[in-house]
Amino acid sequence: MNSQLTPPLIVVGVDGSEPGGRWAVRQAGLTGARLRPVLAWQLPRTWGMPADYSDVDLLIAFSFADADLTLFLTDTNGQVTCDEDFVFYNQPSAARGAARLLCKQPDGPHTVERAALHLASLPAHIQRVAIAVNMDVDTGLTCDALTHASLCMDCVTGTAWTFQPPADPDVRAMSIAELYRHAVNGQPVWKAPPDAADATDRPRSIP
Repeated sequence: MNSQLTPPLIVVGVDGSEPGGRWAVRQAGLTGARLRPVLAWQLPRTWGMPADYSDVDLLIAFSFADADLTLFLTDTNGQVTCDEDFVFYNQPSAARGAARLLCKQPDGPHTVERAALHLASLPAHIQRVAIAVNMDVDTGLTCDALTHASLCMDCVTGTAWTFQPPADPDVRAMSIAELYRHAVNGQPVWKAPPDAADATDRPRSIP
C-alpha cells in the first residue's frame, strides 16, 4: 500500500492584483500545497482580428417544404474548379473541414440546417463562397414553397447578417448570399456584396 499522499494543489488566478497572489503563496507555505498560478485572456469582440482567422456560422430556416443548404467554393470567375469544392448533402465537407454542413433538424414549426466556414483554412484558389438553397428534386416543388425562409450568418467577432430569400415560383435553387476575398490596405478581408442583404442590415467586411 502506498502511504505517500499527493500534496494539495492551490490554483490561483493571476490578474495583476496582489491580494489573491499573496494569500495563495502564504497558504501554500502553511499547508505544503503546490501552487499553480493561472492567467487567462479572451479577445474582446471588438478586437481588430484579421479576416483569415474568422469563423462564420450559417443557419437557414424554412417551413412547409424540404430544402437543402449548399455551398459553392469558387475561384475569381465564380467557377467551381473541382468536385471537392462543392458542399451538399452527399458531400457535407470540403477543404479539410473548412466548409461543412453540420445538421438539419426540426425546430418548432421550422426546419433548420446549419453550416460552418473557417475562412482561414480555405485554400488560396477559393476566392468566393456562394451560399445557396435548393429544393428537394423528388418533390417537384419550386422555391415559392418555402415560407418564412431566412438565412442567418454570424461571425466570430459578433457581426451578423440576415437574408430573406424571395419565394420564386420559377426556380428550384437560388443563391442567397456570397462572401468574397478582398484586400484593404494590403490586408486580406472577407466581404459580402452590398446588395446581397436586406435594407435593415447592410453587409460589412468580416473583421
